[in-house]
Amino acid sequence: MSKHSGVTDKAGMILSSLCVIHCLFLPVIILFLPSALLGFFESESFHLYMLAIALPVSCFAFLRGFRHHQKKQSFLLGLLGMALLISAVTIAEMLWGELGETLFTVCGGFLIVYSHYVNLSFCRKSLCSA
Repeated sequence: MSKHSGVTDKAGMILSSLCVIHCLFLPVIILFLPSALLGFFESESFHLYMLAIALPVSCFAFLRGFRHHQKKQSFLLGLLGMALLISAVTIAEMLWGELGETLFTVCGGFLIVYSHYVNLSFCRKSLCSA
């Protein structure tokens, strides 16, 4: 087997980190963005686009890694993180307001980043080619 490059895990970490950064720092980012871009970054569409990109990349990385190292930890943590991100966009704001959406997004994003790190570590130890 070839040495693990971790491209999908690194991409997943970056995408999930962008979700967290967007959520935590949007008030500061608003000060620096032109008003034309501001509407897009504040909209619910932005969350859906980020999910549409981040979730398939993460699923691919976790499934491919699991197939090689056979350790469930990163896969299950990743699923929990993805469930939190999906919940943030679908129900958290309705039930708990903006704070609920922020909390779910931040927790889910950090969990996915950590899951990718764990997956990457397992893959490097087992020299998988994910």
